[in-house]
Amino acid sequence: MYLITHNYDKMKRVCFILPFFGEEPTWIDFFFKSAAFNVNYDWIIFSDISFRSKLPYNVRIIPITLDDFNKLLSNRLQFDTNICHPYKICDFKPAFGYIFSEWIKDYMYWGYCDLDIVLGDLDSFLAEPIAFGYDIISPDTSFFPGHFCLCKNQESVTGLFSSAPNYIDVFKSSKCFCFDEFIVPGGIVLTEKKIRKKIIRKVRKNRFRYQLKQNNFFLKLHTYFSLNKKKIPAKLERSVDFNHIIDYYVQSGMLQTFKKQIYDSDTRRYRLGHTNWIITWRNGKLVNNEGKEIMYFHFPLSKHNGSLCYNDHSTEKKDTFSISGNF
Repeated sequence: MYLITHNYDKMKRVCFILPFFGEEPTWIDFFFKSAAFNVNYDWIIFSDISFRSKLPYNVRIIPITLDDFNKLLSNRLQFDTNICHPYKICDFKPAFGYIFSEWIKDYMYWGYCDLDIVLGDLDSFLAEPIAFGYDIISPDTSFFPGHFCLCKNQESVTGLFSSAPNYIDVFKSSKCFCFDEFIVPGGIVLTEKKIRKKIIRKVRKNRFRYQLKQNNFFLKLHTYFSLNKKKIPAKLERSVDFNHIIDYYVQSGMLQTFKKQIYDSDTRRYRLGHTNWIITWRNGKLVNNEGKEIMYFHFPLSKHNGSLCYNDHSTEKKDTFSISGNF
């Protein structure tokens, strides 16, 4: 049974905008269960799926087709968008605060996350940075990922995306440019095969980079170039992404951001040379292979290779489950 009581004394903390189109995921019950325990967080899911599962009180489904969702974005942005594949929606994530402003007006923060995650106790990791009032909060030390990011609900932050010289071209194109993370200048023509290849190629590249960073000579070169590169660009270049924009305004002293490694993923496990992974969720808390508590676990690789395995341990006395995968 999902928790059904609110505990808000003032303005709500966070609302996640999550568009998802296609088929109902096999792990959706576990996502909903982990979301239900986070009483200070809401999710609005735009979807064409008639979910069979009982929804937690803090998850709201907006029934909509992909075509109508495309029209919704076009009307709000006041130019035609061209979403031919759901993956293209990733490009629009940095603009969700502006596009869906009417839905999030009662929240301190808005955010976006993916559906291929299991959540732990968000407040254990986010209560402090939210209370401090950081403009943008990342669960990663190195960048602001597309699978989870929080932004302060104020105009100076929700409008950041529009400072990118290329954002209109990106939004109008049917290609995916990965504007939410690391820009692909030429864009990607989206098919399921190309998406899988992109994910695998990206993970292998990250694994190679991780191995390089274990080499002392490489570390010295990396440190040298990091110290000598230009700190603040004179202007934003033509092809930029949301991470470029954030870095630019942070270096200019106009944004305060929080970055800390508080999640785990199967892509990280693969990068470290592991062959499998397992997570255990118990009464709102989530732990990884090492028994370390994490804020959430992301499993894009295992989702695509079909290796996800679920074990529901729920009884009247305890509420727990585990999910595992391999490469």
